[in-house]
Amino acid sequence: MIKNLYKSTFFNASRNLIPFTITKLILVFIDFIGLYKFQILRASLLRNTGAKLGRGTKICGGGFISCPKSLKFGEDVWLSVKYEIHVREGCQLEIGDNTAIAPNLVVLSDTHEIGSADKRAGAGIHKSVSIGKGVWVGANVTILPGISIGNGAVVS
Repeated sequence: MIKNLYKSTFFNASRNLIPFTITKLILVFIDFIGLYKFQILRASLLRNTGAKLGRGTKICGGGFISCPKSLKFGEDVWLSVKYEIHVREGCQLEIGDNTAIAPNLVVLSDTHEIGSADKRAGAGIHKSVSIGKGVWVGANVTILPGISIGNGAVVS
């Protein structure tokens, strides 16, 4: 059973020390233990799934990341609890150094064109999101596809 699970998971021996499925299970367990505990370990495990995270980056629990390999965070980024990051493969969420993000962040890389009255959700649109260096993103912020937030901004 474990041998089959191991074979069915994504595993790149040159880069990843822990198979992708086991990493996800560890992340769920850490979230269960505590939202603010294990931020550095959580960041290390996300790196194992393909996220590019700078030194000193801390990721709190209670969140959802749809595609970890779409993340590119600078150094000393703080991502607080209860986030939802829906960034599809092929798009990217880039966050600059020394950026602090408060609870309940939502980031989206997908939306739809406005269609006809018969079907308002038209063709899908996919765009990357960029948050500059030294940014403070307050609580309950939603960042939509294609948005670029400049360095030193405060978003609330």
